[in-house]
Amino acid sequence: MTGKFNLRRKLKFSVWFLISVIFVMPNVGCEFNSGRNIDIVEQNFDDLYYWARDPKLSVEIAHSGRFCTYSDLNHPISQVFEIGLDLAYYRKYERVEISGWVFRPNDNTYSFLTAEIMSPDSQIVKTKRKEVRLAAPVTNLWTKVDMTFDIPKHLPLNNKLHVYLFAPEDGEKTFMDDMEIKFIR
Repeated sequence: MTGKFNLRRKLKFSVWFLISVIFVMPNVGCEFNSGRNIDIVEQNFDDLYYWARDPKLSVEIAHSGRFCTYSDLNHPISQVFEIGLDLAYYRKYERVEISGWVFRPNDNTYSFLTAEIMSPDSQIVKTKRKEVRLAAPVTNLWTKVDMTFDIPKHLPLNNKLHVYLFAPEDGEKTFMDDMEIKFIR
């Protein structure tokens, strides 16, 4: 009887271990926490779950982990978070609260934390930008930058919400890490 009991316990442990490896381990760098009135996506850029698959990552400096994203003269748009409005409307999201840690190496860095809704033909339907230089006036220091973006009602379901760091043509490299995107119902 003891042998069967130990075998059963080992099998239960093995099944739970396998489930955790399959479903938890691939998403270590990004968490999607769901609650009653809020869903949160957290990203440290060590994994790109929910993010566009054109990595603009750097190991030069990171707020946590090994990687962060960046924007500069050659890469005006950083790594992009993307979610379809069909999912946003289905989950009844009304607004998005965005925060991330930004590092400006010098006073010449000029970039914007950006949230936008884009149509399938790449037309910007709505955009909001927060200038990083004003939100993080100190250079050579990680500074938290926050903004809120209201999701408009009654747009076509095939539009997408994008969140990223944008550097115009004259911008030098700006780093961003440890993003938190809260979807509020």
